Amino acid sequence: MSVTESFYETLFEVSNDYRYNILQLLKTKPMRITDISKILELTTQEISRHASRLSDTRLIYKDVEGLFHLTPYGDLINVLLEDFLFITENREYFLEHTVSRIKPSFIKTLSNLSDSILVDNTLEFLHLIDKLIKEANEKVWLIVDHYPVNYLDSIIKAMNRGVKFRIIELSEVSSGPHMNLASLEEANNIERTRNTELSEQRTLEEIGVFMFLSENQCALAFPSEENKFDYKGFIATDKRAIQWCLDLYTTYWNETSPRYKIPRKTLKKEQNQTMGSLENGNFIILGQRTINDAQIVQDAVDQYEKILLRGHFNFGDSTVKISKSVRISGELKNNKPSTIIYKRGWSFPSDECEAVFEVNGEEAEVIIENIHFTDFNCTCINARRGKRLNVTNNWMTLQTGYGRGWKYLQYGDIVCGIWVGPQTENIDKEEKFADGVLINGNYLDFSLGAPDTASFGSTEIANQLSTKPDLSSHEYYIGIGINITNFSDNLEIKNNKIRNMNSSGISIIDNFIDSDVKITENIIESTIPGSYPFRRPEAGNGILIQNSSNYWPSTSSMKISGNILNIDRPDYCGIVLKTNIQEGLDRTEKTRIIKNNIRIKEGQACIKVDSGMMSIIDNKFSGNAFFGVMVKSDKITPTLASQKSNDYNANNDITELQLIDPWFRITRNEPVK
Repeated sequence: MSVTESFYETLFEVSNDYRYNILQLLKTKPMRITDISKILELTTQEISRHASRLSDTRLIYKDVEGLFHLTPYGDLINVLLEDFLFITENREYFLEHTVSRIKPSFIKTLSNLSDSILVDNTLEFLHLIDKLIKEANEKVWLIVDHYPVNYLDSIIKAMNRGVKFRIIELSEVSSGPHMNLASLEEANNIERTRNTELSEQRTLEEIGVFMFLSENQCALAFPSEENKFDYKGFIATDKRAIQWCLDLYTTYWNETSPRYKIPRKTLKKEQNQTMGSLENGNFIILGQRTINDAQIVQDAVDQYEKILLRGHFNFGDSTVKISKSVRISGELKNNKPSTIIYKRGWSFPSDECEAVFEVNGEEAEVIIENIHFTDFNCTCINARRGKRLNVTNNWMTLQTGYGRGWKYLQYGDIVCGIWVGPQTENIDKEEKFADGVLINGNYLDFSLGAPDTASFGSTEIANQLSTKPDLSSHEYYIGIGINITNFSDNLEIKNNKIRNMNSSGISIIDNFIDSDVKITENIIESTIPGSYPFRRPEAGNGILIQNSSNYWPSTSSMKISGNILNIDRPDYCGIVLKTNIQEGLDRTEKTRIIKNNIRIKEGQACIKVDSGMMSIIDNKFSGNAFFGVMVKSDKITPTLASQKSNDYNANNDITELQLIDPWFRITRNEPVK
């Protein structure tokens, strides 16, 4: 038998309604002649005759127990017949509509729409699309021949719920709606829906389908031969149809061009009042726990001077940018912030230091207070530039810093609570905050509620201290509580409690010569293993002061006083000063490390400095370490300075410090075992 004869024979056999029904029954399970006879209400002789014909064409076979099965060939024919069935059932529709403008692979799987409902009334079809938008909770993806003006009200309300939109328009009409608008307000609403981070817009020169797709519904229509849409088509809610539409949409999306770079727009004040209310001079916003929260807060920050946040806020993967003076407050309950801000949907690793709030305005005077930040990806507050900054009484907590952070060159992933200054090396001595920065009374913990045996990846490191994590391969992260870079003004960090930072509790990098820094009355604790960041010999530090460049000597005024450091993991240092001090410069008056209480476990040094020309007085050391005070420079041999009193280094209490010998093990390549 030739290939052509086999093809015609198969078509002939399956064209009989009884034989077709037998194939459909056997698709569900193997059956005997008597079972098929009862269901189809035919005699066993008739069923036997039809079964024999299907067996002759090798679509079915009978086993030794008398049960008929589909052959693999018959099963494949059944699948292909489903496409024919869907098309023929909707013959009248496909006589007037073409699918020729979608890819052949999707034409061959049109049967995935078999459970959909054909709606051949335009008004009913458009009504069902409006219903789809109103019922969406996560996303609505569109392929349209022009902007859907009829659905503006539903789209805006959906965006207010945090629904994300993707819109593909014809490029020839995407410059604006091609129909007359009823009012200026309608035109403004179009601009609002187009200019928001909740709406991604792209264009195509030609589209072959009209589609609306949500997480649990889809509506699609095909064009006429002239490529015009009459808005009659199919509505489906089954998973198979939704997946088919999702795959088709993704194929189109990957072929599109950006409509334009979408800027962030600010609503008019009268529009924004629908998102909150004014009370005693504060603009009050109630968190909706949707990703639209960030846009609402951004609009308020751009318009008001005092903002009060209530409830829980989901910022998605967005950053609220602050360029003018504003006070952003949360609410307190039992002296703890009850206002919570978290993020969702961010990517890892991140190529940018993404923040919850970013401060960047030359004249901005900013207060951020009484907010609990959690589940952020890189940092809570990134203060680049302003006139004055006050960060007070906030909580910044994570269960772990692993699996998040900004990928910083080859050094690994940085997770930071508060970052003041640029993220890149910047030697420009421009005043960043001329009227100063105050960071006061905040609580930071990057292992909140986690057991003491913290881990990186799937590997337990608490008992594997002989192995340093490979930070460049994301085996661990670099956790910093407060990080200050390139600072030239007054800085005060006081009364903060900073826990479980595996790199530094407080880090001050590259201060300029006229900066005035006070680090006082802070509590810094850690029970998690250090990360050995930036190729340093120590696992981590309580407080780190470092001048990493040769451009600006760190001769700023520095007072580190009254801090309590309690580090319960090996190889940490308490306070580290790595400064580029000019030869012959007396630093004893400008750099003072006094009255700190430092306890470390199997640590390198309670205080480690590169020069002895500074005041290190009245500190208390406990635990066990190689050094109480380690002084190291090109011209000064390392000594246990805490045992040698002089005019700048005196009265340090080492009665509860157990010294580890020999001192040269400080230069080892492996951690303490």
